[in-house]
Amino acid sequence: MKFVNNALFSTKFDDIYFDMDDPINEREFVYAGALNLVQKPNLVVAEAGFGVGLNFFVTAKKALNLGKSLHFISCEKYPLSKNELKKIMTKFNEFSDIFDKFIDQYEIVPNAIIRIKISQNIILDLFFGDILDFFDQSDFRADIWYLDGFAPSKNPDMWSDEVFAKLGEFCHKGSIIRTYSVASKVKSALQNNGFYYEKFQGNAKKKQILQAVCQDTKPKNYKNLWFKQPNLTTPKQILVIGGGIAGLSTAYQLQNLNFEVILCEANNSVAMSGSSNKTGLLAPLITKPNVKLGLMHLSAFLLARNFYFGSEFSEFCDFSGAWHYACDKKSFERFKAANSDILPFFDDFSPYPASFIPKAVQIRPKELCEAISNKLQVRLKHKFTHFVRKNDKYFVSFENGNILETDLIVFALGNGSKELFKKLFNDEFIKLSNVRGQTTLIEPSLDLKSPFSARAYVCKAYDNTQLIGSTFDRQNDDLSPLRSDDELNLANLSEFLGDKKPKIIGSNTAFRCYSGDRFPIIGAIYNHLEFAKNYKSLLWTKHHQNQPKPVYYPNLLINSAHGAHGLASAIFGAEIICDMLLNRQICTSLDILDELNSSRFLIRLLKKGLV
Repeated sequence: MKFVNNALFSTKFDDIYFDMDDPINEREFVYAGALNLVQKPNLVVAEAGFGVGLNFFVTAKKALNLGKSLHFISCEKYPLSKNELKKIMTKFNEFSDIFDKFIDQYEIVPNAIIRIKISQNIILDLFFGDILDFFDQSDFRADIWYLDGFAPSKNPDMWSDEVFAKLGEFCHKGSIIRTYSVASKVKSALQNNGFYYEKFQGNAKKKQILQAVCQDTKPKNYKNLWFKQPNLTTPKQILVIGGGIAGLSTAYQLQNLNFEVILCEANNSVAMSGSSNKTGLLAPLITKPNVKLGLMHLSAFLLARNFYFGSEFSEFCDFSGAWHYACDKKSFERFKAANSDILPFFDDFSPYPASFIPKAVQIRPKELCEAISNKLQVRLKHKFTHFVRKNDKYFVSFENGNILETDLIVFALGNGSKELFKKLFNDEFIKLSNVRGQTTLIEPSLDLKSPFSARAYVCKAYDNTQLIGSTFDRQNDDLSPLRSDDELNLANLSEFLGDKKPKIIGSNTAFRCYSGDRFPIIGAIYNHLEFAKNYKSLLWTKHHQNQPKPVYYPNLLINSAHGAHGLASAIFGAEIICDMLLNRQICTSLDILDELNSSRFLIRLLKKGLV
């Protein structure tokens, strides 16, 4: 991009982003003015072509002035860098408050949806990729659409027949489309796909603009209908079971949305298992580019970092970044391939090549969880046993004899999830395991500006101790600390410790829940008997469109199996559950959401004809 004759110009498309004569009023007139036509307190605005984001900033400010909430959903195939956006937005000081919050959260992750929260009521979901891929990976219906992807003659992919054929799947009846283009191709495409259009007098250099209205909605075609999450019945009361970071963050975010929430924990304190460490590290799992597991972890990491940074709990976080050393050939190849602004790679670093993760965070999980619990209604010593459903209500029983009534249950049991599916749902298909991990507390021995991970990880010193770890043992179900595990943790860091022989101060042992494919389990809990019956012929019909709808247990959700990355993916899971309850666009792509579905293990067997 460059400035030509006072206009911001795209050299790729040989067209302008916008003219600098009066761009704010132009965007207000052509696009954001449509907000005045929708009499709803909660608006969904979608956009084809994010560009420099000016439409978003104008719309966000207008929504704030109107006292409305805004969920803005956009895609961009050729995103501008942070530095480019900063340079452009210096010319628009009226958006500085919004832009500062935006740019801190803005990161480019190809083929993924990144959520940016300006406030509780202003949310931006941004997909980096082709618009047809954006449609495949999204599930929403917008009140207003902005079509703003350079001129049709300069950017035909954005204005293709396939794009217009898809629009109806993302509109309500009566949804409004606004565009500066009055090209005959655009008019005929709208008319041929169920939209009534009118031309209006333009503004400044825009002589005419086009407004179209959706005459009827189209049903959405899902690539994998069996993974479609259900519509939930809006609850008055929500019960969250589990007092680790997954349960606490879920309950906290739901409470912030004005739901009535109670959290139950089996022990006499929260954060007794995987969340019990004194310090921990928020960093993504680094995989090869465009691997779904890596995209999920990167998306979850960024969303979680923004949650911690912007929340009232940031005092428990050290935003110092982190190093991740490539100690072997495979990790070297992965880290090098993942080199980006988010994961810059240094192949000449010592003692190994390494990725530096600027947005990584050292967190104090135990203190964090206790602080979150102080904001909630928490029932300790409430070990869940079973529930019954009567008249659309759940009656939940606990080992102490108490029974709680609720409309919706979120299971965030961590290492209790395996037993939950086995005993309560009698589900033999879901693949979960509990892995024992032991961290070691030593006297401060490494003076670090940032924590790091190599064959083991080490945190910065805190409270006269330094945490190192962690072991992973699938065979041992004993929580008693082992001296051999402490020695293993020290041995894995021996090349960094040199001749130092730090004193061991203590140990912490806990179980973490892992799934068989390393993805968490997030969303509705599927009915495995109905799935096995409805999709028994999936081996032969998996490419058919007329599949039966999936059957889930009503208003039963799960946020679990986060393994060693729970500080990231637990927050991600909480956000997804909030999205489901508000029936809004999920904060991640459908491809990733499908990988989180509780039914995925059974579906894979059904596709192979093994059930």
